[in-house]
Amino acid sequence: MSDMRSFGLILAAIFGLLALGAFFSPTYTEQMGYAEWFLFAGGMLFIASTVVVVAAIGFHTFALYLAVLIALAVSASGVYGGILVIVLTYLSWGFVFAIQVLLVYHHAATAVDWFRARYTYRAFYAEYRLFYPMLWLFYFLLDVVPHVLFRDRLIPFHPGEILQQMKKILPLQNSRK
Repeated sequence: MSDMRSFGLILAAIFGLLALGAFFSPTYTEQMGYAEWFLFAGGMLFIASTVVVVAAIGFHTFALYLAVLIALAVSASGVYGGILVIVLTYLSWGFVFAIQVLLVYHHAATAVDWFRARYTYRAFYAEYRLFYPMLWLFYFLLDVVPHVLFRDRLIPFHPGEILQQMKKILPLQNSRK
């Protein structure tokens, strides 16, 4: 709990310092610069907290929230705002999903528990197909790039093995009725 308190104090200090800078700056340009940073930090905090919420409750529960968010974005910014929300949601959830899948591929027990708590095999397979490009992107960024830059050992990636692992780990369908 002290970690969360420390995190909250750090966030409060950041926003407090930015607000003080915006209020007490001698010129209008400096005030607007601090105000922009204040808004930027708030937006980044919103995006990070959204990713945490998505990772905590899973995408299928997040769908209603996403629909409301898209409606708000379309009403505030038009169609381009709605498209931006969809793209950012795909990227953020794809990031979480791809990292978790790669952790399962490398036999991380916490990732296995994460999938068991949130998925059946059918739900996993649907998202697996949806985020297949993200899996390759993160494999490229996490394995191929370090291999090229630092001559690290390249670990081969076989997506079919992930499906075989998940068939053993996840139930085929929900046992709840």
